[in-house]
Amino acid sequence: MCVIEDILFEAHCEGLREQVLKTLDTIQQMHSHMEMRDKVELAYMRVKNNNNEKNIHNMSFANNVY
Repeated sequence: MCVIEDILFEAHCEGLREQVLKTLDTIQQMHSHMEMRDKVELAYMRVKNNNNEKNIHNMSFANNVY
């Protein structure tokens, strides 16, 4: 349980906790065979990657605006 708490705390510090919990709900439905720790970690990584992609897109868009 400690690993799950650590991941959720890290997500909270980054302002991603709510997104991680919503993604976790979807993952639980699709991956019922996985352990909870793995589901939480997967949800966190998906949200973090999505946010990184959005930031990269926003930065490239901002650089192209004149």
